[in-house]
Amino acid sequence: MIAELLGLDSSKYHSALRVVEEEEDKLLNPSSLFDDQDRFRDCDKLKFKCPAQQCSQEIIIDDVFRMQDNIKVCQVGECSTCKTKLLHYCAALKNQLDRIMRSYISKYYKHSLICEDVGCAYQTRKIPLHFTSGGPVCPSCKNSNLRLEYTEAQLYTQLAYFQYLFDLQKATSSLTPQERGYTKVTKDEVDFYNNLKLTADKILLKSGYGIVNLGMLFQGLFERDVNAVGSH
Repeated sequence: MIAELLGLDSSKYHSALRVVEEEEDKLLNPSSLFDDQDRFRDCDKLKFKCPAQQCSQEIIIDDVFRMQDNIKVCQVGECSTCKTKLLHYCAALKNQLDRIMRSYISKYYKHSLICEDVGCAYQTRKIPLHFTSGGPVCPSCKNSNLRLEYTEAQLYTQLAYFQYLFDLQKATSSLTPQERGYTKVTKDEVDFYNNLKLTADKILLKSGYGIVNLGMLFQGLFERDVNAVGSH
């Protein structure tokens, strides 16, 4: 490598190059172009607590539907332990979903930094004084850069995953004619899922990551045009 021939520390340039490549990948391969399975593969599964007083069993939700006796049914149906029908606890589950989604938002706003070197794994919330082109230098190993432990893109994708889990209309429309033949969804389940999706919608809409601000995007261009006109 050129850096090595010049007697420079090539590890720093590897780190900077990796950051650039990741940013280019986000631009060239936006998450909206991926299918849901690829888009959400790294997301945490949704974990509800059974709202029945005598139970509190953890209920893991990782998709819209599940198979039961060769029938595709809504995954949020009943507690596998106490058999409580979750449809009757819509308000309680909406509150749980709201708290869970907000916990991820709080995680993002901690702005925790972590060393890119997994062997170091230094963590801090303080911005170091020394920087390279790859970002702030890790004050512990002094050989790698620090990066955000939880990025805005990760937050938005996680919140979008929670919304996806209750988008019954989208999930149903993506079924093949054959799959629709063995899918069972009741009107009460549709209303139940729509209520939970509405909770996810409200939180997700507050995230600016998925919204392109054209004014900001072309701000520099407009300013140059105005200055050019003013100079004539």
